[in-house]
Amino acid sequence: MKNLLKPYWVLLTSTLPISVLLSLLMIEWQTIHTLLSPQTKVYWLAVFGVIVTILLSQSIYAGYQWFARKYVSSAYALLTLFVHLLGIIFYTTYSDEILPNNVPAWMFDGNKFIYVYTFLMPSILYALIVLIIVNTPDVTKASFLKNLGFSMAIPIGFYFFFFMIGSVYHPSHLADYMELFLWILCVTVMMSFYYFALRALYILIFNKGLVKRISPLVWKLIFALIFPLLGLSLYATLMTFGGLLGDFTNYWFFILAIINGIIVCLPRFKNPYTSLIIWILRTFSFSYTTYFFVVFLPYTPLSFLLLFTVVFGLLMLTPLALFFVHGAELLADYQSLKLYYKPYMLIVSGLVSFSIIPTIITINFLLVRNDLHSTLDYVYTPNYEKQPDISFSNIRKLATHLNKTRRVRASNFQWVPYIDSYYSWLVMDNLTLSSRKLNNLEAIFLGYPSYDTDEVELASRVSLQELKSESVYDNKSKVWKSWIHLSLKNGKTAASEYHQAFSLPTGAYITNYYLDMNGRREMGILAEKKTAKWVYQSILNERKSRDPGILHYSNFNQVELRVYPFATNELRTTGFQLIHKEPIQIKIGKYSANLGIQGKVTPIENNNFFTYIPRTEKAKLPSFSRQPYFHFILNVSDVKAFSRYNLQLANLGKKYPSLFKNAKISLTNAYVKTIDYKTNWKDELGKKNTEGGFFLQRAIQQIAYQESKNQSNSYPILLVLSDSKTSKLFTQEFLNKWSFAFPEGAEYFTMNEKNSLTRSSFLRPRTESHANLDSIIVSKKVKVWLLEGRKYFLPNDTTSSLIFKTNLLQEPYQFKQEDWQSGVWLTGQQQQLLLHPELYEESWRSCLKNSFSSNILTEMSAFLALENEAQKAVLKRKQQEVLDANANLDVSPDFDRMSEPELWLMIVIVGLLGIYRERKKIASRFFS
Repeated sequence: MKNLLKPYWVLLTSTLPISVLLSLLMIEWQTIHTLLSPQTKVYWLAVFGVIVTILLSQSIYAGYQWFARKYVSSAYALLTLFVHLLGIIFYTTYSDEILPNNVPAWMFDGNKFIYVYTFLMPSILYALIVLIIVNTPDVTKASFLKNLGFSMAIPIGFYFFFFMIGSVYHPSHLADYMELFLWILCVTVMMSFYYFALRALYILIFNKGLVKRISPLVWKLIFALIFPLLGLSLYATLMTFGGLLGDFTNYWFFILAIINGIIVCLPRFKNPYTSLIIWILRTFSFSYTTYFFVVFLPYTPLSFLLLFTVVFGLLMLTPLALFFVHGAELLADYQSLKLYYKPYMLIVSGLVSFSIIPTIITINFLLVRNDLHSTLDYVYTPNYEKQPDISFSNIRKLATHLNKTRRVRASNFQWVPYIDSYYSWLVMDNLTLSSRKLNNLEAIFLGYPSYDTDEVELASRVSLQELKSESVYDNKSKVWKSWIHLSLKNGKTAASEYHQAFSLPTGAYITNYYLDMNGRREMGILAEKKTAKWVYQSILNERKSRDPGILHYSNFNQVELRVYPFATNELRTTGFQLIHKEPIQIKIGKYSANLGIQGKVTPIENNNFFTYIPRTEKAKLPSFSRQPYFHFILNVSDVKAFSRYNLQLANLGKKYPSLFKNAKISLTNAYVKTIDYKTNWKDELGKKNTEGGFFLQRAIQQIAYQESKNQSNSYPILLVLSDSKTSKLFTQEFLNKWSFAFPEGAEYFTMNEKNSLTRSSFLRPRTESHANLDSIIVSKKVKVWLLEGRKYFLPNDTTSSLIFKTNLLQEPYQFKQEDWQSGVWLTGQQQQLLLHPELYEESWRSCLKNSFSSNILTEMSAFLALENEAQKAVLKRKQQEVLDANANLDVSPDFDRMSEPELWLMIVIVGLLGIYRERKKIASRFFS
């Protein structure tokens, strides 16, 4: 056991964990330090000072002992225990001052402040081991029963003292120094118990003289098999009422407990080959033992406090005891196998074997990650040229797992410690999947009911009182630069929020935003949209006097403005800047503003990359009438409707034969297959898999994609055949981004089982209104722009139009601040990602960077005005997490903190301290 006294153990048990602790606390300090008072900063500096002092002194001592070839001494162990425990007492006593209530919970990861206990525990445990080894040079001369007796007597005496002192002193009568004395006494008693308990276990394991009286198989069975199974079974029973330490009810925990117990209890064999196999088996299951040791290590103080229940206290000590028993078996195996095999061979084989279980978990998580990304890619960033290859069974497993994960996070009691955190990091990139997206996946692939509906926004209680505007024409860049200033007034409701959506004309771009707060004008930060919305919502959830304002796209050419909070009758001002090529009108609520001098002629801007056609010039373009044809979208998720489709199509063919000449059919469930009506579509209908739901959005998107590629002298009338009960699945509230592909009108029609016809626009695809088929088959006129022998069909309306001639994702361009052409370029890149979503993952970061470079608002970005530097620091940190993750994942409503056991340890300790404060009443009840 002398090897445990080598100095490198100090580096492993102290330097390494404390370095991690220091880095975690530094991250939080950089975020919240601007919110801390000078007095609180002094406490933080004291914490940093203590941690840095411990880190440096431990590292220097380990280095000196290493180079001097000396062992770790008992003096080091005693000093380590004294300093670490005193630091924990100080930290616990002043925890409210270190993290005051004025720091919002969403700004930091609360677990990192609990980690002070976690990362100091290895040093404390190692110091106890050093004391045991140094003070027990000869285990044959040490008394097992005496140490066991001391370990049993200490908690009994402690509880007697704990309850009986209440009959003499009341907490309010104790001076501060007495409170501190009691803290030190409690910690000293606790450490004394662990010293004697671990020393008794040490003697039991290594005193060969005890073998004659106590068979090793007996205590191995107790610690390695009986107690672990008893603990898991008891905990599984308690999970019915809500777990406290996590969820260990998975059957694999029980299977591995049995396997591990059998492996630990295996005897040693003289055959070297057999012994090597046992070595590999023991190192394999040692990862299971180590996992529970790490999970329960922070509970070490709690196990002492629960010893009065006997069962719970002993079971919570089992992982610690099993770790030592299992470790001792491995040490004995290693010592005997060194005679036959080279040490490096044993170490390598042991490490490989130890990593088998973690590797299996990792591979399983990577497969889940791959399934998740493939599924999300198909639904949200598909390749319209390829048919996906996704297994419905894999989707079913994935949905089940994701649902369980969401329940875990909601319950705070059903997590699997560290493993679920690893899952969150490896599979989910520390982000999440919203319930809306999860419902979409289940509805599309599994045919579950869709609960996704258009969000209903409550009317804002804050009203727009005044709208002012100012416009200046820049002769150099030949664009207008306009400011819009809004005066907002609240009613009689406190803590109100202003929210308003408004439309932007084509070719108008927002380049700045401000919010007046606390007597100053705070300019908005252009940030990634998901992150900005998360920060805004987090501040909103505080319901405190913070001052965020956010401006972002909520739909194609539609911008949403939100400002919070408003006190009763408060008047606040906010505003934004636009750049635009021609005079425009902006309408916000009941107010409107004319920006630029009306009547000023704006010519068509045409170059090799795009053409911008102002509304006045578009009106002069020639008109053209294209020939309509039917493009049917059949809901094939319901096999019972197939015969009805045949009849409906036959009747329509007789009535409108001209619309069937170029007709097409898209067979749609979770997937879409498009064929010509003239082909044997009935055979294809019979072959079509009917699994999943009716993903109507994908059918419309694929048709729009083909229309944008192959504009011809004919256009489709989208006619959906489905029943009224089947949900039409849309993952987006709006489809009008695709309006450019349907210049005659962005809409579709639905014929149900009663041959009733309804109309739905791309702006509100779930909303239906009555329609008449005879009126919609009339050809509509569109405007046509002729360029180099190619026709570009444009809507016949009073809006301006943009035509993109090349893929602007691939064209080099130098983006400039508040530059109109940069805004057009960003629009072209967005349209390319709409047409080719498969490029989204590899391109969205560069597109966002271009938005930042030009300081122009896009669908990926948002302007966010924040009150203080701490909020800005959180925004920056969270934004980096989002940029590093898959674009289809969501930002959780709060920090993704898997409430590891340390948090609940503190809750239990606080509860026990409450018992201490009321000990006089408790003592009088039990001892009077």
